[in-house]
Order: sequence, then C-alpha cells, then structure tokens
Amino acid sequence: MTDGRLWYRGVITLFAMLGLTNASLLARLPEVREAVHTTTAGIGFILLGFAIGSLGGLAVAGRIIERVGVKPIIAWGFVGSALSVVAQSVSIAVGSSVALFVSFVVLGIVGSATDVALNVSGSALEQSLGRTVMPMLHAGFSVGTFVGVGIGTWGTTVNFSLITQLVVLALVTSTVAVFATRVILATAESSHTAKDTSANPVPLWKTPVVLALGAGIFAITLAEGASNDWLVLALVDDYGESRTNGAIAYAVLMVAMIVTRVIGGRISDRLGRGRTLQIFAAIGAVGIATVILGGSLSLAYVGAAMWGAGVALGFPLFLSAAGEGANAARRVSFVASSGYMAFLVGPPVLGLIAQSIGLLSMFWILVAFTIAAAAFAGAAGGRKSTVGEPA
Repeated sequence: MTDGRLWYRGVITLFAMLGLTNASLLARLPEVREAVHTTTAGIGFILLGFAIGSLGGLAVAGRIIERVGVKPIIAWGFVGSALSVVAQSVSIAVGSSVALFVSFVVLGIVGSATDVALNVSGSALEQSLGRTVMPMLHAGFSVGTFVGVGIGTWGTTVNFSLITQLVVLALVTSTVAVFATRVILATAESSHTAKDTSANPVPLWKTPVVLALGAGIFAITLAEGASNDWLVLALVDDYGESRTNGAIAYAVLMVAMIVTRVIGGRISDRLGRGRTLQIFAAIGAVGIATVILGGSLSLAYVGAAMWGAGVALGFPLFLSAAGEGANAARRVSFVASSGYMAFLVGPPVLGLIAQSIGLLSMFWILVAFTIAAAAFAGAAGGRKSTVGEPA
C-alpha cells in the first residue's frame, strides 16, 4: 500500500511538471515574437513545430514503451524536454526563428512520448489501486499548466528575464521529474506494457472499440481545445465585454475543469466510466449552449463553468479505458493521437468557419461534437471493463 501511495504521488507530480514545462512560455509569446523578429503568423508557424513533433512522438511512443518500459521514457523524456527548453532559450537569445522552430519540434517529440508513458503508468496505477485516478492525475497537469501561465504572466508584469525563467524552470521540472520517476513501480507495469503475442493480433485501426474511444476523445477534446482558443474572443467580440471579463470567464472555466478532475475519479467509480462521460458531456453541451444564448455576462460565466466541467473528464477517462488489457501502450498512443489531432486540426478549421458565420454560431458545432462524445462514451464501459470486450 505504501508503494502504491508513493507511486500515485510520483505520477501526479510528473503530470504537474509536464503541464509546467512549456506553459510559462505561452504567456510571453509577444516577447518571443519580438525577440526572433517575426510576425504573429510566424509565431503560429513556430508553434506548428510543436504539433508536428507531437504527432511524430505519438506515432512511435507505444512501440518504444513496449521495448524499454515506461520509466526510461519518462525520465529521459523530461531531460530531453528540459534540453529543448534550454535550446528555446538560446534560440530566443540569438533571435533565430528557425532554431526556435526546431526546438519546438524536438519538444513536441519528447513531450508527447512522455505524455503517453505517463498515461500508461497512470492506467497501470489505476488497476493496481483498484480505483479511478486518471482524472486526478490530469488535474495535476491542469494545475501545472495554470501555475506555468501564472509564472509567465508574473514574469511579464515585473519584466523578469524570459531566458532566466525558461532555464530555471527547465532545471526544476527535470530534476523533480527524475526523482519522482524513481517511485514508479516498473514491475507492476511490466504486464501492462506487454505486447500482444497472439498469432494474428487485430490492428488497432480495425478494432471497433478502440476506434470508438478515438472518436470520442477527438469529439470532446475539440470542445475542450476550442474553449482555450475562442471563449475569450467570443465574449469580447460578440458580447462586447472587456478582455478582463473575457479572461475571468476563461479562469472560471479552468477552475471548473480542475475541480471536476479532482472529484471525477470518485464519480466514475460510482457510476462507471461510460455513464460519467455521458452525463458530463451533456453538462458541457448545455454549458456551451448557455454561452451562445445567454446574452449576459453572468450567464456566460455559468455557461463557461458548465463547459469546463463538461469537457474535463473526457481525455482522462477515454485514455483510462484505452489503457486496459494487452497492447496498452499502443492503444493509449493511438487514442491519445486522436485527442491531439483535435487540438491541432480544431483551431484553424473552427476559425475559418467562425470567420464566415461568427464565433457564437460556430459554437453550435461544439455542442454537436460534445453530444457525439456522449454517443461514443459507451465504448469506455465501466472502470474495470476491458477494451475490446462489449461495452
């Protein structure tokens, strides 16, 4: 039991460090743009490097984890992420947008592989403890991201050196991560990361339940990612509110996500994964509709809270379902790729649609995708169901 508690604390710490790793830079992108002498579009292209690297890392993460295990991927992944952030610092210092793009590609590769390894470890931890902990682990990631953005905002406010900030955080996160990795129980994960040795294993893309999990996580993550990109802008443009009020609405959404993830595991254990996903997806759909139809700032805040709560459990619970049974590492990688794709494809496509019909009208698409996530949630089954078996 003691080992299980240490393992749990170690993994949640690692999730928090993963959220913190690059978040502090995001709040200071205007400074980065000036330092590397580029435009807003140029910054978008640089950030695309992270997306490209992430897809590459996700494509190979499952196979590598099967070969070497989870602990080496996590430990070396955080070290690689720290080195990538140091490379970002050097790129910013010398004003090289090309070098910054390359460093984002590398960060995407090692960061996404580390993310998969952490989720595989979290899934194994769940089965070892006999209860759902993935939402709480992802709450750790959300808190780390929130703290990282806060540090970046503080740095901008007091004009603290961006280079120093990045280097110090890289050293802190990698050092904490290496020590936290030591308490992960590799022996308990060995069977969880084992490869399916059956004579004719069915490819993942031909497995209906895995495809359903991928579709569900894509749909709910699209709605989650859109809140990051468009909620504040919708309140400013369509509601006529100030940027401050828009930022408050986003903060309300983030707090709702964190709180829901903290309590989500207990709800899932009581109701089952599938039912929990369906209920919260419905809450999210109502919340987005409230933002669309509300018309007042107070209703927008209520809608934002429901939106955040509704999408909070999608990513962790769909991955929790993917991580059960044989070939867990590959399944987690496959399903996580669908979620990342929503983050990558969603913003530009939704932006183009909103350009034609308006942001609030575009949000109806998110309502539809949230309802679709509820439809696919049955594939997640109960907490102890095995992927590949009937839900």
